[in-house]
Amino acid sequence: MYHYQFEAFSAPCELHIDAVDASIANNAAKVVFENAKHLEHRYSFFRNDSEIYCEG
Repeated sequence: MYHYQFEAFSAPCELHIDAVDASIANNAAKVVFENAKHLEHRYSFFRNDSEIYCEG
């Protein structure tokens, strides 16, 4: 089991991947990280270039 920790949308995230070797787990984790960051960039309330940004 391979464990990864990262932050998305200002929340701690933990990823557990059951893979036969580290390279497979690392590749899968990379895809998850990239998608989480893409979603965060696109849908963050705090980024003025996101789709849902709202000036307070």
